[in-house]
Amino acid sequence: MNTLNPMIKKNLFLAVLFLSILSCSRHNKTEIISELKNDTIISNIKYSCEDNISTNIYNYFLCKSWSKWEEKDIRYILHFAKENKAAETIHLIESEIPSWVYSNIKINGIDYDLQINGMSYLYLINKKNKTSKLFTFNSNDIPKIEKYFIRKLTEDDDENYENRLNQIKNDVKKVKADVSKWLGTYTFENNNYDQLYKKYTLNIKNGEIYLYEGELPDCKIYCIPYIFNNEIYLYYNSEKTNCPNLDTSLIDHLQNGDLFLKLYLKNGKKHIQSPVIQYWDNQSSDFKKNIPIEIN
Repeated sequence: MNTLNPMIKKNLFLAVLFLSILSCSRHNKTEIISELKNDTIISNIKYSCEDNISTNIYNYFLCKSWSKWEEKDIRYILHFAKENKAAETIHLIESEIPSWVYSNIKINGIDYDLQINGMSYLYLINKKNKTSKLFTFNSNDIPKIEKYFIRKLTEDDDENYENRLNQIKNDVKKVKADVSKWLGTYTFENNNYDQLYKKYTLNIKNGEIYLYEGELPDCKIYCIPYIFNNEIYLYYNSEKTNCPNLDTSLIDHLQNGDLFLKLYLKNGKKHIQSPVIQYWDNQSSDFKKNIPIEIN
């Protein structure tokens, strides 16, 4: 029985190995993305920025500074997107930036939801079977797409991100909210007279807004105002709040810029609502947050 020459065997092995690697490389590019053509339809581009109004003022303005995407931008980055299943990548995106671009996309007659995060990754979700795929960008492609994102998907980009966030904080300081219709001193309590009774005072002045619990001297929690849809949102200002040796339990879990409370008109009366301050609910016999409270 004839046998192959050892050199021929080696060459055949290398050829098979090369074809195998080439096949994997093509597979990793992901057929869905590589199939993008001119007849691919991208529509209904939206942003998540307004969601951040109810969470953090800095994230809101950071998202606003980023959300300028057009169809051509989405087409461009999709050509560099690669499907990614690596565990270390999943770990990195656990601390996502709350800035998203959403759009509908039809590829080869199949409808998808596209979700692009400001941290340089995206999800493609099949509308029919709800399967989701994560896409990122290879290191050699990052210089081609990084201007489209808030930060790179790497811990090495922390310093650049902090610099960008600090610029946003400086920009927020320049925003002058018209608080004229909300000026005054307001008092309210937590609706619990039997146990853990607490009283709150909110002072809204031109150039200074703060809340304190109980009586002064207590921790004066300073706030950053922002007017949205005729409501005034007040965000925690950690840079100005300084309460040594005072009770800070209300703010211990807050980050700078987190929503502290909002004021709005309801049935001709002013109300306050807070994701931080607890209010006793008689029906459930428990404290709850984000309960509308009429203020005096």
